[in-house]
Amino acid sequence: MSVRNPHAYTQLPRSFLTRKSGGRTPYELLSHSGSAYAPLSAPKRMGVVLSLLAHLRSSTLHAIKGYTPQGNPAPHIWHKVLKFYPSQTGRLIVIGDVHGCAVELAELLVKVRYDQGRDKLVFVGDLVNKGPNSPQVVQIAMRTGACVVRGNHDDKALAAYRKGHLPRKSFQDLPSSEQWVEALKPDEAAFLAELPFTYAIPSHGLLVVHAGMIPNKPKLLQDWLDIYMMRNIDTAPAASQSEEQQDNTQYTSCPLNRGVPWASKWTGPDHIIFGHDAKRKLQQYQYATGLDTGCVYGGSLTACVMPIVLQTPYDENTAPVAPTLADLGAQLVSVPARQKYVATK
Repeated sequence: MSVRNPHAYTQLPRSFLTRKSGGRTPYELLSHSGSAYAPLSAPKRMGVVLSLLAHLRSSTLHAIKGYTPQGNPAPHIWHKVLKFYPSQTGRLIVIGDVHGCAVELAELLVKVRYDQGRDKLVFVGDLVNKGPNSPQVVQIAMRTGACVVRGNHDDKALAAYRKGHLPRKSFQDLPSSEQWVEALKPDEAAFLAELPFTYAIPSHGLLVVHAGMIPNKPKLLQDWLDIYMMRNIDTAPAASQSEEQQDNTQYTSCPLNRGVPWASKWTGPDHIIFGHDAKRKLQQYQYATGLDTGCVYGGSLTACVMPIVLQTPYDENTAPVAPTLADLGAQLVSVPARQKYVATK
């Protein structure tokens, strides 16, 4: 990964429409469904565009203008794919919200007998903030070559880092809870800057996000703010349904005092592993698993461990439904927090 000048983060990013997209046009990107790019007829293409415009809330507007909900330049790749090969051995280890709890992370890696030469680590985001050792957690993620999705606190910490580098500003001007970002090295800030919003693992039928996904909504129409902030959903007004989606119930994110957990309505096509929801602790639905078990609040740090090569290979093209954790041969492993670092929400 190239290391950027941290002062460059304060510059306005270019529009994502001018960025390279692997040879695909914006229309082809909009037609993305699962892992295949299907050509759309002109009427359907216009329908997709109108559907996108209908969902242009503030954070989607951030995406089009090229910056995140916290005002950081958008990562060059928003949605990444992690691929394994049949010859690979070892395990896939997905870890919940760490929030700067570096000691507990080290203990969890010992408990699962992590082997850096064979195993692959994936984090659901929120590596940092609140806990005692945020820079060390970033260093562990970088040193192990881990895949990390962007959490709202990772994005918030990066915004604080940029503010601290503004002219006539200092890190002492930041809230006390954010002043730790002064300890970030430029390459660590660059690492946080390029965290994607999702990681797809097609060999396992998995999608890793920080908070959630709206059911029955195309991946590339998902709102970034929802992806890393949402907990609950409610039924959307019928008028907001696109023509192609009227056969499915449509949802929208909503406050915690309304609706239901989004994961309770998720039916695929991927099994989603997520974090962000410490109040509900471990969440186990048929096609979604929540790993935020509130380590920073005195709970525990949890990992979902599964083989890289499955006994029964998963084929996303032929599988009728998303896989369950049992299908993936997954096990849940936790270590208790050493202490309560911040008050429970």
